Amino acid sequence: MLPIQSGVGNVANAVMAGLEDGPFARLTAYTEVLQDGMLNLIRSGRMALASATALSLSSNAAKQFNREIDSLKNKIVLRTQEISNHPEVIRRLGVIAMNGLIEADIYGNVRRRCPDQPVMSLVGASIKITRPSANLAYSM
Repeated sequence: MLPIQSGVGNVANAVMAGLEDGPFARLTAYTEVLQDGMLNLIRSGRMALASATALSLSSNAAKQFNREIDSLKNKIVLRTQEISNHPEVIRRLGVIAMNGLIEADIYGNVRRRCPDQPVMSLVGASIKITRPSANLAYSM
């Protein structure tokens, strides 16, 4: 199967957790942020390798990660954002991408919101600070 690219948030994390019960084995990930669900896939042996830019773990998962870092260090690669979000690399790998969004237009421009923050983020973590009254339409 192609590498998985998982967005950040509860829905993406729940989908990753659901893959643990599926028929998949030896999964790989090429993503920006590694969350609890993906970490559990690695720990269970369902995911062989994950490449990410950062970890966004719950406090319990962070404690487990720190306890098990010796067994996880050969299964997780952390790369700079410029590499993790580089369109050419992502296109070459052919990832299966899953991201949440606020809106999308017919040209493929996407906007998403960071929970509880006045930040609008474009694809590839390009961030635009907005005010609630700001115009919602823009192009990439």
